[in-house]
Amino acid sequence: MPHINILKFIISFSLYLVKYSHLYFLNAFTRYFAVIPVKMPVIMPDTASMGA
Repeated sequence: MPHINILKFIISFSLYLVKYSHLYFLNAFTRYFAVIPVKMPVIMPDTASMGA
């Protein structure tokens, strides 16, 4: 019986880790991709002003 409980705990803990890491990576990706559109309008006028 204790062996089954330990196995169940390991499975639930690994599922929790997978869910947490997925949320962490999703948050990092959204933060990374949200920075690109914010930086692009800043970069574009600089290059335009340099060209002009």
